[in-house]
Amino acid sequence: MEQHFNDRSRMGTIELNLPQELGHHLSGMDNMFFQLEHPRRLLTICSVWLFNERLDTATVLDSLKNLCGHYPRFCLVPKSTGSCLETPIWSRPQRNWSFKDNIGFHTLDEPTTECLQKYIASQYTTPFDFDKPLWEVQFITGLQGNQSAFLWKAHHSMSDGIGIMKAVLATTTSLDADKETRQMMEKLEQRRQSKDGSLQDSQQQSVREKFQQHQSDQAKHKFGTVWNQLVVWLIWGWHLLLITKYQVYHELWTASLFLEPVIQQLLYACLLPLQLLLPWSLLRTPTHRHELYYDQDQTYDKLIAWTEDMAMGDIQKIQRGIGGTDCTVNDVMLMIFGRSVGRYLEQQGLPSSHQLRVVIPLSFRMPTDWSMKNVVTGNMVKLDTGPSSSTASLLHSIHHRMMCVKRSVMPFAIYHVIVQTLLRYFPFLMMPLWCQHWYTDLPHAVFTNITGPTEPTCFGGQEMTRFHVLPPQAGKGSISVGLVSYGDKLNVSMLTDDSSAYPDLASQLCKIFVAEFNAALEEAQDSGFR
Repeated sequence: MEQHFNDRSRMGTIELNLPQELGHHLSGMDNMFFQLEHPRRLLTICSVWLFNERLDTATVLDSLKNLCGHYPRFCLVPKSTGSCLETPIWSRPQRNWSFKDNIGFHTLDEPTTECLQKYIASQYTTPFDFDKPLWEVQFITGLQGNQSAFLWKAHHSMSDGIGIMKAVLATTTSLDADKETRQMMEKLEQRRQSKDGSLQDSQQQSVREKFQQHQSDQAKHKFGTVWNQLVVWLIWGWHLLLITKYQVYHELWTASLFLEPVIQQLLYACLLPLQLLLPWSLLRTPTHRHELYYDQDQTYDKLIAWTEDMAMGDIQKIQRGIGGTDCTVNDVMLMIFGRSVGRYLEQQGLPSSHQLRVVIPLSFRMPTDWSMKNVVTGNMVKLDTGPSSSTASLLHSIHHRMMCVKRSVMPFAIYHVIVQTLLRYFPFLMMPLWCQHWYTDLPHAVFTNITGPTEPTCFGGQEMTRFHVLPPQAGKGSISVGLVSYGDKLNVSMLTDDSSAYPDLASQLCKIFVAEFNAALEEAQDSGFR
């Protein structure tokens, strides 16, 4: 009787919260992800949790009920209104749906990590049933030593990756959302103070006294004071000019990437009547990139692999020892990723232009925002994979390019003007499916960074031992790279096409990534940071 009452209470909570989303239109960004779905490049966000023991099924079911009760999008489906002037609306599933319909169970054929990764890849490539809410979970057993895994899948139209992970962690695990938010705000404040050059009280007092003495000495020599001030202005002016120059170059480079496919197609259309006179090869449109591209259609099958955990302290050694105080975790991991791709191509004897174009998702979400919505856009950064004079110079170059990405106005304009306004109220302006590959084939990779729990977290009665995430993949040959932290560890997961042109790409890249990371760590330690 008590169990029946609790079930009815939870279902009542679900019905109580449904009006928050029921009947509401998808936002422009939600609808864009909903419409961009393609069988060869699914817009699926994936996360894998690993445990040392089997999960308690009853506890997991209660957690999923709690999730559905707090976040109505886990109970609704996008339904077309039949009008080209309106985006779909969040509606109830057509049949009598229960959250248990989205739960699966699987026992691995072999108790190995490779078998687990192969099964996850097969599930990743399975499209969602759009008659049910666009998420699925899988209980996975059969790992060595009674270990188990839990797979989460959700469509990007429900929310961005940060929103989905926050929603899932806050309602189904032992994670304390308020505590995590406070810790995140403290880290942001510490980082801000570090970048502002904050000093200890004694140091601040010493600097203040030295500055006052310097001002007193300069006041005795008026001409010297004016001259020094003029020099400072000139230095700052030159610095600002360089920043503006690099920023303008980045904006023009990014704009050219979007315009190039259109210009190519217009040129191809103009030359179309000459097909009877010229060889086909002369009219063939150039490909967008060389690395990781292949001639056949994009494969349905995918490969998934992940690295071993890397200590956050080791990453900080590389930051301080090679990159300097301004260097970020993303800068370090992007450098290592670029080198890993270059090393793989070199080992396989494949051609390379020594440059990669990587999509960097940019979130407009506040640290205190735990809602389910898409508050994300992206920008492109160029990575060098060829021989570099030094690790330090390469890392500084990546840092400067990432700063251009963060300062760029294009992601802001795309999100607020094009996606959230034009595609929300004029959804018929969405690019047709037949030309979307012009742009999905542009990047070599999508690189995302998700902050996981900072403390050990329990789910289904067991403590989570490892945590992996994967963002959606772009076009043919592109790599989906998911960087996630858990406690004081960090790991990288990769998803690639299963193409014979690039054999065992995901697994080999992860192995090379670890080797390149260890090489960079050794270089940092040799410089004195241990």
